[in-house]
Order: sequence, then structure tokens, then C-alpha cells
Amino acid sequence: MASDISKKIRLAIWLLLCILLAGFWLVKHYYAKQYDESRQLAALVEDGVWNALSDSDRIIEETTAALEKNPRDAEAYFRRGVAFSDNDDTDEALSDFNSALKAEPGFAEAWYYRGVVRSCMGEWEQAEADYRKSEELSPGMARAHYHRERIWFPESRFNYHQTPYDRILKIDPGRARECYLLGVRSFENKQYRPALRYFREAVEKNTLDAEACNFLGWILATCPDKALRNPRQALELAEKAVALRPFAYTYDTLATAHAATGDFEKAARIQKEGIALLKETSMNSATKARYLAEYTAHLSAYQSRKCFWEK
Repeated sequence: MASDISKKIRLAIWLLLCILLAGFWLVKHYYAKQYDESRQLAALVEDGVWNALSDSDRIIEETTAALEKNPRDAEAYFRRGVAFSDNDDTDEALSDFNSALKAEPGFAEAWYYRGVVRSCMGEWEQAEADYRKSEELSPGMARAHYHRERIWFPESRFNYHQTPYDRILKIDPGRARECYLLGVRSFENKQYRPALRYFREAVEKNTLDAEACNFLGWILATCPDKALRNPRQALELAEKAVALRPFAYTYDTLATAHAATGDFEKAARIQKEGIALLKETSMNSATKARYLAEYTAHLSAYQSRKCFWEK
């Protein structure tokens, strides 16, 4: 009798375990499917590709004509790829971005946009690799880093002010990267006070974070809210950023910090060094021309003993 009861108990326990395991598998499968679908849907509203263009069909027609004359025109492939993206034609967009990169491997913007298209196609690892390559070619392209990080957090795309990084920090307050990304978000929204707070926290948690040092130095030197400026601190942070990451954009920030302290001669000298570095940097020619014009304008201001950010 006791043996029969024992068998029934074991059978009941076994059945209960089977039910629990089956339930766990079903729940996991359901949420994995929902999460993957939400990531693909989120990618469709990725800024920079799915924003409405003035006339995508006209752009496709013009760039196609340009490519008939010059089949290696990377810029034309790129523009047509963005237009195809706007028309939700991800296959054609991907093909054009591939062609742009074949013609000009240093085209940082094309790497970035191909990453966006791959996100739309659910190719998450390839998209992350493209974002990373874009960062390597153009270290000042914060959005490439930002989108690479947030590729796994689709809800942040639906509400620019609502970010999952807040939740992560509540769980693990020691994470520096999330502080940095919140700083970027605040800076892009021109919310300078919270941006300063987040970047300071990022630097405190990771003293080797060159990007956070650079952003913090820039805000402390040029913030539209003059009450938040601190040129001396800006200079210290910019010097650290250059030491950690000696690229043209960190030199630009360092020159800006020197100008903020009133040392225009040193600002001009450092700006020239930054411009020289930029000229040696491999990136898309149009992007390089844009940065070169910006940095040259800064240099002209310093040579005239002026701060370019002061109106």
C-alpha cells in the first residue's frame, strides 16, 4: 500500500516537472519571438534612414543616371541606397551600400547606413559589426556607437526620452557605459545639466573613458548656459581625452578648451595639429570635407582671437 502511494507521489512530481518545463519553454519561445519582432519593427523607425526624404524616386533616377556615367561613384551608390531605404526596399539598399563600400572602403557613412539596413533585416551581429567599423573610420560619429549599443534595446527608438539605460543603472549603478550613453542622449537633446551629470558619472566610474572626457570637456567649454561652464576643468578633461585617444576631434576639443581659457595662440597651434590629423584620417571624402571646413572655421576664429561658439 505504502509502495503504491510512493509511486503515485513520484509520478505526480514527475508530471508536475514536465508541465513546468513545458510551460517555461513556451514562455521563453513566446517572448523570444516577440522580442525579435520588436527589434525588427524598431529598426524600421531608425533615424537617418527612414526619415522622409524630399523625393526618393527622383534621387534614385538621378543617381542611377550618374552611375551609368561612372559605375564607381561611391557617393551616388550611397545616396541611392538611402533613397531605396526610404522606399522600404532593403535588398536594393543593401546592394547599393555594398557597392559604395566596394568603391570606397573608407566611407564611414555607408558602413553606418548599411548597419541600419541590416538591423531592419534582423541581421543583428552584422549590423553591430558595421556600426563598429563606422566608428573606427570616423571616431567622432557618436551616433554609430550609440546605435550599436542600443541595437539590443528597441524600446529606446520609440521614445527618444525613455531609455533602457536608466533601468540598467538602477539594477547595476556601477556601469559607466550606460552613464555615457545617457549623457549622449541628453547632449543631443540640448539638456546640458543632466548631460554634465551623466558624463561626470561615466568618468568617475571609468577614468579611461576618452569619449566621456571629450564630451564633458566640450560642454564645460562651450555650453550655451554660461553658468555651467568651467574652462579650467574643460582643459584638464580635453588633455586627458587627447592622451587616451589622439584623434582629430579630441584635438578640436582641446583647442576649444584653450580658447575658452583665453589662450588663443595655443588653441590655434593645437587646431592645426588636429587638422593635420584629419587630413591623414581615412574616411569618406564628403565627410572629411565637412569636418575640414568646420575645423578650419574654428582655426580662423582662434587666429582672430575669438571663440567660435560665442554669438
